[in-house]
Amino acid sequence: FNGWAYLSSWIANLGICWLVVWVLPAFGLIPPLKDFQQFWLLMALVACVYLPVALLTRPDDMDRLVRIYVQTRPIGFWGPVRKEAERRGLLARVHEIELRAEKEIGKE
Repeated sequence: FNGWAYLSSWIANLGICWLVVWVLPAFGLIPPLKDFQQFWLLMALVACVYLPVALLTRPDDMDRLVRIYVQTRPIGFWGPVRKEAERRGLLARVHEIELRAEKEIGKE
């Protein structure tokens, strides 16, 4: 994960979406597209920004990634970060807290 790539993809999406959905069709530069066509076109164009930025900038430090992983537990390619969180014993603590919360809810 890379914060710069994430930020650049959000900014690129705002600009590219504005162009593809409203500006370019209004000037007749592209035909009006259906929603699913806009989605795939936007995904491809934003990927052209995201991937180079992700590959050309350094990843975030492991401490930040572990903190994000423990708080959100995202799906995807987080294997090395998950292993580091497990090594630090952070996931076991989160699991214990969840079990305690479930027991408290069950008592009500």
